[in-house]
Formats: sequence, structure tokens, C-alpha cells
Amino acid sequence: MKQINKIVILSDENTTLIGRRFGKLAKKLLQQRRIEVYDLTLNITENIADAVYQFDRIGLEINPDLLIVTDFACIGMQSPEEEPLYNDMTIPVIHVLFRRPWEYHTFMIWRCNFIDRFYILVPEDVSHVRKYYRKILNVKSLKEDLFGSDVRNIWSMEHDEKILEQMYITLPDYVKVLGERWKAIMDQKKTYGEEDALQRCLKEIGFVCSDEEYLDILFMMQSVFLLYHKTQHPVDQEKIVLQEAVMETMLDEFLNTEFQVSLL
Repeated sequence: MKQINKIVILSDENTTLIGRRFGKLAKKLLQQRRIEVYDLTLNITENIADAVYQFDRIGLEINPDLLIVTDFACIGMQSPEEEPLYNDMTIPVIHVLFRRPWEYHTFMIWRCNFIDRFYILVPEDVSHVRKYYRKILNVKSLKEDLFGSDVRNIWSMEHDEKILEQMYITLPDYVKVLGERWKAIMDQKKTYGEEDALQRCLKEIGFVCSDEEYLDILFMMQSVFLLYHKTQHPVDQEKIVLQEAVMETMLDEFLNTEFQVSLL
């Protein structure tokens, strides 16, 4: 197994709050292992030239053994029509995503390198990624007990309720009707996930759609999902504490460069 001596943790202005906390704790624990850590937080909106310079430093100057990217940091430096810039790197890249897959759709459709890995927030989203984003070969969920709270609470706390309400107002009427049916099913079936309830809705109304249409519906339903979770499970962000012991086991995985490539 290749020795990991130097790591870059990359974030930007769009990285979630929990993503920034994750990066901060990862840096602390990795440094305790005598690993050299570069914590790069770039601001593309305020200074795109500096962001490009700092990103280029990763390969030209820092030369890390591993790159950890939170929430597709720096992807905003390119257009959606371009292949993600991480694919040009010859080192392993670990993507840690704290939003749901359909929120990153534009960038999930591209191929990724065999040595890259994706860790996502909600366990059931692993099967979603394997079904709809088949060019992503290695995907796992973060350990659920990492946060000391339900993972959906982690997801919903990042979103401002007033903005979600504004998003909901602009939805087409048919999506609002679908949303009401979805909420009724969620109230009846407390164990259902967002997609379980949505697929049942679509089946009940006899709506048959392509994968692309289904992903569009998922994206439009975001405000419905999030407002529902915020109502059902209000979260105090300050009470969310990353569990160091669990994080240590996650870092053990990250540092293992001899993982088995999944071809599912």
C-alpha cells in the first residue's frame, strides 16, 4: 500500500457548513498522524484568477499523494459542458458530498478515474448513484454515526427555510400537487425515503417517465423534500458534533489506496 505523506483538502465558498467542519476535523486528525496537510479554501466568486492559481498549485507545486474534495469544490471554475478538472489528476481523488446526488447532477454525469472515490451522505443514495450515474465507479456512504444525528438532519440544516419557501412558490402546479401526495405518503410510511415515496406517487398516478425526466422531477421536488424535513425534524446546527472516533475510521479508509474497484 502506497504511503500517504501529503494531502490537500479542497473547499470553496459553496462548500456546506458540515463540509467545512469535516475538513477542519480531518486536517486536525491527519496532522496528528504526522501527515502534511494543505487546507485550501478558494473563493471563485470573489477572485477567480487566484482560485485558478491556487488550484493549479495542487499539481504543479504541492504534489500531494491524495486530494480530498468537499462538495465538488472549484467545479464552478468551468462550464457544465466540460469534463471535471479533477479527471486530469494522476493522484487519487476522494469526493465527499454533503448534498444529495440530484443536486450535483450536472457534474455526476461525467466519467471519473478508476482511482477516485465518492462518499455520500445518505446511505440509500448509493444505489441511486449506481443506477443513474454509472460512470462513477466507486461510491460508498459516510458512516451514519459520524454526525451524532440523523443524516437527513445534516442535509436539511444547510438550507435556508425562507429561500426554500420562495423556491416552492415558483414550482409548476403539477409539481405542487405531486408534492402534496408525496407528503401524505411520507406521513403514512415513516420509514420511506424521498425516492420511495416519490416513486409510489408516480406509480399511483400512472406516470411513466424516462430516467432523465425522473431526475428532473427529483430536482424540482427539492424544496418539497427539505421543507417537509425541516418541519418534521427541526435541527440546531450547534448541536451537530462530528464524532472523532468515527472520523478516525473514515480516515483509515481514505488512506487505504488498495481499495477494491467496484464495477457495479
